[in-house]
Amino acid sequence: MTASDSLVDTAHDPCAYARRVLLCVAGLSPQIITETLYALAVAKREKPWIPTEIHVITTLTGAQQAKLALLAPDRDQFGRLCRDYRLPPIAFDQSSFTVIEDACGMPLADISTPADNEAAGNAILRVVAGYAGDPDCAIHASIAGGRKTMGFFLGYAISLCGRPQDRLSHVLVSEQFESHRDFFYPPPTPMTLQHRDGREISTADARIMLAEIPFIPLRGGLPSDLQDGRAGYAETVRAYRPINTDETVTIVPRSGVVEWRGQAIELTPTEMAIYLWLAERRLAPDRAAPMDQATGDIKRLHSEFSRIVRRHFSEYDRCFTPVEKMAETVTAMDALDEWLGPHRTRINGKIKARFGNVGVRTIGIQAKGRTCKKVLELSAPAEWIRFA
Repeated sequence: MTASDSLVDTAHDPCAYARRVLLCVAGLSPQIITETLYALAVAKREKPWIPTEIHVITTLTGAQQAKLALLAPDRDQFGRLCRDYRLPPIAFDQSSFTVIEDACGMPLADISTPADNEAAGNAILRVVAGYAGDPDCAIHASIAGGRKTMGFFLGYAISLCGRPQDRLSHVLVSEQFESHRDFFYPPPTPMTLQHRDGREISTADARIMLAEIPFIPLRGGLPSDLQDGRAGYAETVRAYRPINTDETVTIVPRSGVVEWRGQAIELTPTEMAIYLWLAERRLAPDRAAPMDQATGDIKRLHSEFSRIVRRHFSEYDRCFTPVEKMAETVTAMDALDEWLGPHRTRINGKIKARFGNVGVRTIGIQAKGRTCKKVLELSAPAEWIRFA
């Protein structure tokens, strides 16, 4: 799903959501907030998108500037815009700001060091993930304000966490009005302003346009335990993509761990035994006993399972390792799927929690075929599999 209007999924129309959040990053030019609101709610006349609330991520200095220009009674540019164009109530007040903090919890006056950038990325991802966790919320994120890295972080956070109803944009303003101290939106009655070079300019000539930015939705591949944003920006990105090109799946039977892409999941002894069994079948498919009900032989499968598990668990026969023995549980082919199914669900659930849906598709256990021809297979190719 992209942010293009021509590709809007009517089932996820951003205008139809009860909670609509305009999310902005801002620096020392709070004008981008009212300019973006104007572009969405006023200039977009065919189908205006009017937020129910506005949230701004900024620095301490940026928050002070925005509150003075947009909310203070003597300027109140936000209130003026709403009154001029008779917009419905929009929640935006002193509490509508997230001020980026450093590692010690102190608010940042500016973003000027690598550590500051890291703090900005973490704060932005945390805010985006919070709103994206509400299924009744549609986000419109504007990357127009703040440091360039802030806009990048916001765009990437929307890509990581965004849903079909979410949008990303950049507001475009006529050059002579861009960053003008006294220009916040074109009022219904034109005003005359002084250009930086001393010329007189009229707000009647101002043009505000919204450039909507398509984004690639990556949420489906994001581990579910990282979707709340608490892990931080860098860790979340590392969890999504491989740290390097090595796709080795390392199986460590004695510790009950499967490692992939620099991270690990822990399996119970029986889950590990099943994963080991399917991995060995992937490595030597020509020696694997038929698993489907139509051609399978339960005694051959008993023998195969026992032989493979015994090879990896030296304590297996002495019962020091509490692996559920298939021969004692499954006595006929028609009971194999009933036994394997719940274990497969739990294993894939653990993979999904750590690696997301992409992990289940890539190293999880998949069912192939139907009814009496169904078999379970490990998705990982043989060349990836290693034992430790």
